[in-house]
Amino acid sequence: MAEVRDDQAHGAHEERAAWPERARDLDALLAGRTVFWRGTSGYAYVHTVYSLAGCPPLPPCSVLLARQAEGAGRMVLDVFAVSHAAPTLNLADVRQRGALMGANEVHVHFAVPDRRARQSAVADLRTRYIGRGPGGLRLPGGA
Repeated sequence: MAEVRDDQAHGAHEERAAWPERARDLDALLAGRTVFWRGTSGYAYVHTVYSLAGCPPLPPCSVLLARQAEGAGRMVLDVFAVSHAAPTLNLADVRQRGALMGANEVHVHFAVPDRRARQSAVADLRTRYIGRGPGGLRLPGGA
């Protein structure tokens, strides 16, 4: 039978104690509503939607900035990836870019495992929604 040292047992206890905090962090990240954006490939990417001001710090992910106007639908303004190890730096990038472009919604795609997959998702979405006229593509009512 393996002997468990006090420091090993203490480390396992700390890890278990951190689970509620991690669950709260995950709940905060997924608190927005979800929408699907379809890329040029036909693949549908699930996004969690936040207001620009209400967006939480983000792990590396793909981001779609949009402007939702009363009665005018939703306009896609930009699609890009953030990849800083520090979530607050990613949030700063998103908020600065969003403010400069006039975005009021941040659509976040979390389900991309690595940088290459994030860039692939960004390219797929950009080719469909960006570069089709001034200011982006206007969609009636949403995605």
